[in-house]
Amino acid sequence: MPDAKISVVLPAYQAAAYIEGAVRGLVAQTRVPDQIIVVDDGSTDETGAVLDRLRGDIPMLEVITQANAGASQARNTALARVQGDFVLLHDADDRLEHEAIATLVTALAAAPDADMIFGGCQHVDPGDTPTGVTATPDQARYSARDILIENPIHTATGVLLRRAAIDRTGGFDLALRGYIDFDLWLRVAETAPDRIAAVPDILVHYRRHPGQITGNWRRMQENWNRLCDKHADLMASLTKQEQRAARARRLLFYASVAYEAKDYASTRRLMAGCWAADPGFAASDGLARVRTAAAIASLLPAALHDRLRAHYNRG
Repeated sequence: MPDAKISVVLPAYQAAAYIEGAVRGLVAQTRVPDQIIVVDDGSTDETGAVLDRLRGDIPMLEVITQANAGASQARNTALARVQGDFVLLHDADDRLEHEAIATLVTALAAAPDADMIFGGCQHVDPGDTPTGVTATPDQARYSARDILIENPIHTATGVLLRRAAIDRTGGFDLALRGYIDFDLWLRVAETAPDRIAAVPDILVHYRRHPGQITGNWRRMQENWNRLCDKHADLMASLTKQEQRAARARRLLFYASVAYEAKDYASTRRLMAGCWAADPGFAASDGLARVRTAAAIASLLPAALHDRLRAHYNRG
């Protein structure tokens, strides 16, 4: 397993600012992938020019250019060219820790009954400065129910899957424009209990910046509803309390996105919904408490609130 061939699937759209760092970060890994497939999904910036320059000196880099069709189609296009038995997903604006691939491959080798493995991530701003938000798995294995109640995988970057598992699930769903990764996690996990493994190490820098697919909370909410319809049987298997907990966490996510976009009225409404859905979670979760304080602070005069927000971000 440690010597198995690994293919990286990396969709890129308007990624000129970050794509070189992502690709060179892969080449600099202690376990270098055998194949890096980048799909330029109709970018109109300098993404194509950067990739043309990179493939001149990176032999394992393959670049495919297509008309803009979205991240699902871009990933499926890359999957059709995968040669390895293992697939590492990577987004163009994230980066991996130096030993991420080696860590994941070694851990998956020790879990032959798992189809997928991931590690923790640190949220960073556009300049790669940590924002103070981290996500580390607190379990060694996850079921579909676990993922649905409290998804611990904040980004597709750094998720390693067996190619056979992707083939069984049929790849990414073209009907979804959000939660496309989440949908795949659920389908992988539904094949058998505990098919998703995790390591506690922080392996990914997850970059948050304006313009991301996840930066529009209304679009994400719409696609979440579609996802729930698609996995209605799984959703129905949750207890009422588990459904409330899942809803509270989802509303907290939307509130965080709304706050980042300075949509403070929506932030307050969404956080009120989070408290109504599961008061115990809202009171005990650190991020929920921070977002609640931020929602209340947004009622202050704009200049004072902006100073408080800037002070918190610096801290």
